[in-house]
Amino acid sequence: MSRQAQLVVLALIGACALMGAILAATGTIGGGSISLRSTSKNSPASTVAGVSATPRVQDSVTAWTKKYGEPKGTDFARLRIPSIGVNAPVGAWAVNGKVMPEPYGPVDVAWYDLSAFPGQGGYPGAGKNAVFGAHADLNRDIASVGQHYTGPAVFWDLDRLKAGDRIEVDINGQTLKYSVTWAREVDANTTDWGQHWSSNVKVDSITLYTCSGKFNPDTHEYSTRLIVRAERLK
Repeated sequence: MSRQAQLVVLALIGACALMGAILAATGTIGGGSISLRSTSKNSPASTVAGVSATPRVQDSVTAWTKKYGEPKGTDFARLRIPSIGVNAPVGAWAVNGKVMPEPYGPVDVAWYDLSAFPGQGGYPGAGKNAVFGAHADLNRDIASVGQHYTGPAVFWDLDRLKAGDRIEVDINGQTLKYSVTWAREVDANTTDWGQHWSSNVKVDSITLYTCSGKFNPDTHEYSTRLIVRAERLK
């Protein structure tokens, strides 16, 4: 199924394309378990009113931001990926136990504070591995503005990144510059996430991830996750 066809299915049945609000255990992080398996089938607004065989007009990150602005609580940092046109606000989310919060909506990115799990993650620019996540696409009500969003989200084009592409993080008055070193797809259910979130890196790094692979309209889940690693430029 093409990505455009997946969007059609998404618009018809509804889905949360990143993680869902609650993540069940598969990969081990520190002393607890966190998985990136979406539970979006329990999300509200699973269909668009009045839609039968044809989806509603797709929303876009640019138009949505212009109309509704950026979500409150996303002034922790700013993430820019010039090669795919990303210029997104970043919110900070603490991970405690088995719940890994998702971003507020289609336009923002989450930085995950994994300090509760020794040896995992890191603060941006602190020499470890800062982990960021965002939606690839989305179909649900956005509570902060009381409107429904259907369409590509901020990490929709993350799969276009290649080695050498630049990523910038604005934080605490400075711009941290990174270069993509690798990108890979991993199984959504069996991956050991601890190895990807590990703070044991030789160079200050960031890790980006989002949903990818085939979309299952029955489970409302994607089959894989896309992970992108980038290292700090000197």
